[in-house]
Amino acid sequence: MYTLTNCQFTYSFDNLSQAFTILESKSHSIMLHVTTESRRQNEWGNILKSNSNGTYYRLSLPYVKRDERGYVDFDKMQGIQGIALANIVKNPDEFNLGAEKQIASKITYNDGKLSDRVFFFFPTHYLLFYPV
Repeated sequence: MYTLTNCQFTYSFDNLSQAFTILESKSHSIMLHVTTESRRQNEWGNILKSNSNGTYYRLSLPYVKRDERGYVDFDKMQGIQGIALANIVKNPDEFNLGAEKQIASKITYNDGKLSDRVFFFFPTHYLLFYPV
């Protein structure tokens, strides 16, 4: 038998969200993408992460890209627990004023706490990118 309970969000929503997408998670928590900008072909939102029973949510990563079909630019690495990649909109305020959208990649190594640095490995060398 299941019992329904209310959820608590540490993040306040400025406007009513247009879509919710549950993302893959194998760490006894829920990763939830909440769409906050829904203009066609310019969608993005925030990723929230829950506690172990799914009743308390905190902001994990803001401005995460998604498409009009609801696919979020967020991927978990298969076979490596806790590693995930996400693409974010770097300049949401400037973009809303007419500037070109800029995209940046973020990586988490501990299932939701995202780093400012993104590491890429190639067989012959390493590349280290710092977001501007």
